[in-house]
Amino acid sequence: MGIPISWRPGMVIDGGILDEDHRHLIDIVNSFQRHDELGRLALSRAVESLHALKFYAQTHFEREEHLQCLVTFPEYREQEGGHRELVAALDNLIWRAERPVTYRHAGTIVEEFAQLLRRWILHHVIGHDLKMKPYAAAMRRYERDLAPLKSVRRFGGPTQNI
Repeated sequence: MGIPISWRPGMVIDGGILDEDHRHLIDIVNSFQRHDELGRLALSRAVESLHALKFYAQTHFEREEHLQCLVTFPEYREQEGGHRELVAALDNLIWRAERPVTYRHAGTIVEEFAQLLRRWILHHVIGHDLKMKPYAAAMRRYERDLAPLKSVRRFGGPTQNI
């Protein structure tokens, strides 16, 4: 499945809440990968991870887009479109994963999920989100009211640890 994604100084956007969100999403990706490599990842676990990632991604996107609007980030619409594409891809994988499948099909879904996660983290976060860096100081003024993503409660229940 590949090498775990490591947070690097070149990924820093704001030194604050957005970076913490991205670190948490990277933790989800790496946790998924560790379970799969240990041979413990069943399709049910992949579905659980898909739902968790979708929840956290949507929560992060709402926060990020809100901050972008507050600081009049010029690429807001492009970012919003990329976010919607990821959620649509997650919805498609969830739909497929929740249907009765063969073991071989389950492996395909797990692999597609892993590729989607890595591609999204590496291309979207690094390729697109780093363009927000010049707006970081302005965004930090609004971030103090946002809790870290890892502390957000999923579906009103306990904090999701993946």
